[in-house]
Amino acid sequence: MRDLFNNPKFYVTVIVILVVVVAFLAWHQFAGKTTYYAVYLSSGDIYFGQLSFFPSLTMTNAYLLQVNSQNQQNPYSLSSFSNAFWKPAGRIDLNRSRVLWIAPLASDSPVAQAIVNPQAFQQQSQPSSGTSTIPSVAPSGK
Repeated sequence: MRDLFNNPKFYVTVIVILVVVVAFLAWHQFAGKTTYYAVYLSSGDIYFGQLSFFPSLTMTNAYLLQVNSQNQQNPYSLSSFSNAFWKPAGRIDLNRSRVLWIAPLASDSPVAQAIVNPQAFQQQSQPSSGTSTIPSVAPSGK
């Protein structure tokens, strides 16, 4: 038994096993879950989407919060960034110096639910007898 602890192969094996276990736990924690974030910029714009923090701050599946003060029933709407009139393709590379805050959205957030299933929220955001806090969603064109 004493020879086992003096053997460098033992320590290499233990380190490899620990790395594999930590990698599996990290993968299990983050894989399969799609986390959406809100990003508030110094310009006053709020974007919602999936973030990548490395090697640069990048957002995919991005939506822009738009306010329509003329619509008292549902003053907020989400518009897919890819539907802008200049037709951006793919992702947004964000300038970290312009980001005021970043917040993950809860999976039951109305915004996250609207991104995941826009058709359901388009139906729910139709005028009703109460005040709606559900954002309407512009089609993503996909």
